[in-house]
Amino acid sequence: MDEVTRILIFSVIFTLSAVILLLFSFTINRRRHIQHKKQLLEQEYKTREEALLHISRDLHDEIGSSLSGINLLTQLAMQQATPANGAGIQLLQKINKYTNEVIEKVSDMAWLIKPSQESLSILINKLKGYSLSTATAKNILMDFSYDPESSGKELSIHQRKAIYLISKEAINNAIKYSDCKNIYCNFDLNASPQQVLIRDDGNGFCIKKNMDGNGLKNMEARAEEINATIKITSVPGNGTTIELEL
Repeated sequence: MDEVTRILIFSVIFTLSAVILLLFSFTINRRRHIQHKKQLLEQEYKTREEALLHISRDLHDEIGSSLSGINLLTQLAMQQATPANGAGIQLLQKINKYTNEVIEKVSDMAWLIKPSQESLSILINKLKGYSLSTATAKNILMDFSYDPESSGKELSIHQRKAIYLISKEAINNAIKYSDCKNIYCNFDLNASPQQVLIRDDGNGFCIKKNMDGNGLKNMEARAEEINATIKITSVPGNGTTIELEL
């Protein structure tokens, strides 16, 4: 083997070694970069989760307790009011009603932003807790069903908020206004598309005449927030069906 060939072979080996070394160095640095980025994301997630937990606690403990105190004082004032002061009693009743509504909304918000509440099964249990007592008082049967494989599915805060508030509004409307006997709630997040369905067997209503109300518009707005579609079907005498597709 002559000198030129040896130099050529050495050059090739040296170049390949340099390329391998560079690739190895690049791979190591890339892995370190990815690991560092992962640690930063985990830290950011932990910080954000802690912040949400603090906000949730503040909503529940500070604002919630203050509103409860106002509500209690209003009830005491109503008890001490004289029958002759009918206008004053009516005002206190309105204050009591509005305070109860705000307490409920604050409680919902505190729950919605609280970490570790992301699964569908927790959302369904929250809806059951909200609706069963009111429905039972009006002799309405509540039927909650869901695909078992969907029960542990995690939802983002935006999805959880939209699904919960749309479902709550639909159930509340059915209990208050439909004169129904049954309300069916089905959740299937393994379907394609994912679907939430709320149906009652009540009186139904004319959609065109009721679209000016805030309830239906709020449902549509919340569906848009999570890029979902909502279909409201109702015929007088044939109940109402609300379908949410994610």
